[in-house]
Amino acid sequence: MRDGKPQEDGATSGRCDLCGEEADAIVSVTPDGSSTFACKPCLRVRLDALTVAVWTLRAPEDRHGLPWGRYSG
Repeated sequence: MRDGKPQEDGATSGRCDLCGEEADAIVSVTPDGSSTFACKPCLRVRLDALTVAVWTLRAPEDRHGLPWGRYSG
């Protein structure tokens, strides 16, 4: 996707700059695509790490429950 429009280029592979694996979709964290491109699993791992870090660095009285919400079922 570029500027909200789908573009297909069969010669281009989607390779994650973080893990090096080929992926069905990759994204850049910058709007113009000038930064590192990452796959969903790599982004998820880093988002989980960020969530836990923010929760861990809070004051003890502000820490309630798990950092990612509740589990049900």
